[in-house]
Amino acid sequence: MRAKVRALVGVLLMAAGGFASASVGQAEEPAPCPAATVSAQWQAQPEGSGLTPRKYRIPVTVTAPAGCTATGTVRYRVVDGKAHGVFPEFSADNGSDYGADPSMPLTGELSWKDSLETKYVDVAVNQDFLPEQNEAFWVELFEPSGLIVAEDRVPNAVNDDDAKPAPDAVVVAPDGKICWKYCEVPVYGFGFGGAQATANGSQTMTVHYRTVEGPGGPVGYVPVRDAVLTLQAGQPLTKAKVQLLPIDREVKFEIEFFQPAGGKLGMRRTVVTIKPWR
Repeated sequence: MRAKVRALVGVLLMAAGGFASASVGQAEEPAPCPAATVSAQWQAQPEGSGLTPRKYRIPVTVTAPAGCTATGTVRYRVVDGKAHGVFPEFSADNGSDYGADPSMPLTGELSWKDSLETKYVDVAVNQDFLPEQNEAFWVELFEPSGLIVAEDRVPNAVNDDDAKPAPDAVVVAPDGKICWKYCEVPVYGFGFGGAQATANGSQTMTVHYRTVEGPGGPVGYVPVRDAVLTLQAGQPLTKAKVQLLPIDREVKFEIEFFQPAGGKLGMRRTVVTIKPWR
């Protein structure tokens, strides 16, 4: 009897050891990699002086945790500045300002396979000898597969290099920003070193911003009455920040830009959508 008991205990211990080994083996398996994020990087490049288009390259980058790579696709398209709120005088337009070379399509798809390689969207920018305003077009990313789009649109500036003195700096922000938990709207400045900056010896531009409430008042965020942003040569990107509060429904409001100094407003308002969060 005792022998049978000892045999049974041995079997149970061996089984337990096997389960423990299996558990340890499973614990050592690496966690699956999450989907990588993809972003178009904003640029500010000179228009150039000439009679033929020049290649304007916009980098599109992917980001993944350490030890992971990106696998997936995302579509892109290039649209005029005025398509997303840029004032017409600061809008780079298809045909007259860019897009004249069919070898650089304005829509397409980018793909990655186990890679973190930087891809590029190439845009044919029309060179000329005419003094004009600094202008911008947008690159949109959409329909991702296996990837997460970090910013769905970014402006790309075409700085005029024919006017003497150069035109003033211009500030723009993406229209249609979606926020949850935190809200930081990127604000881009381009064309620093223009006429006004030359006149006052400064390479710095400031702009004020405030929130504009919808019909239901300020719901889901802390209103901003008057905040100041500073942009300068070498640091032409900043963020308009709004503190969010927990909500259980979608809310929209606007951010209004006003009182620029050292440059001009390329657009006046941008719409922000807050998604529900707790």
